[in-house]
Amino acid sequence: TIRRLLASEAKFYADEGVQLSQSPFSQGPLVGPGGYSDNEGCVRLLGGAPLGIFRQLDDESIAPGASDARFVAAVNATHARSPFLTPGTTAGGGGGKRLRSEEGFAVRHYAGVVTYRASEEAGGFVRKNSDLLDISVLEALRNSTEPLLARLLERVGGGGGGVGGGDGLRG
Repeated sequence: TIRRLLASEAKFYADEGVQLSQSPFSQGPLVGPGGYSDNEGCVRLLGGAPLGIFRQLDDESIAPGASDARFVAAVNATHARSPFLTPGTTAGGGGGKRLRSEEGFAVRHYAGVVTYRASEEAGGFVRKNSDLLDISVLEALRNSTEPLLARLLERVGGGGGGVGGGDGLRG
């Protein structure tokens, strides 16, 4: 694990007489033993099973009536007690505009607080997670001599391409 690696490196440096300086990112309540920022909880928050934020986004993206507001509200409700999620706040702490639970959330990364807002103008979480295949990849698959691929692609129409072009496959 990262703890063992960092402890091993710190011991090696100490044995060699090298003094370690504190990183500006190694301060506050999320600092682990040895003065490093412990992001294990943040990694679990983002990608952990079964309720990491990325998994929640995948689930919301395939649900009927998928929406960014519902995804963000679910993230805030599920992870409200995580020290790495700060629902209803923006980067910069108290000086920023408060967000409603369906508007966004902020994640405390090693380098500070990063705000994620549900914004249809920016493409939205759900839409950006649509995983459409690029038209060139789709054409290469269509030209395959593998019978299984031909059967799988029979339902996919031609023309267009990209997001909203009507020609792509969900991953």
